[in-house]
Amino acid sequence: MRRLVVGFFAAVGFLTVLAVFGAFLLTKQLKPVVTPLADNIILTIDLTQGLAEGPRQDRLFRLLVGSEPTLRDVLDGIETASGDPRVKVLLARVGDDELGLGKIQ
Repeated sequence: MRRLVVGFFAAVGFLTVLAVFGAFLLTKQLKPVVTPLADNIILTIDLTQGLAEGPRQDRLFRLLVGSEPTLRDVLDGIETASGDPRVKVLLARVGDDELGLGKIQ
């Protein structure tokens, strides 16, 4: 009986150590690798396909599946880039007259 209890606790201890080691390896693998950005950045925006003026799906669907950027996403990105001293140029690819001058501006 004593041997059974000791074996049980040994197995539980081994599995605990194995789980902790696995969790450590998993968190180490999921840690994002940060690469430094260059000192001079050219921000490019492709407006040839147009932009959605608002989200087409609900927020949960956008979070899980992802979707095309909206006009608000692009404007927020431009505003954030304007405060970054590394961004030197904004290059917008406009394309045809499909969008119209109002949307392009």
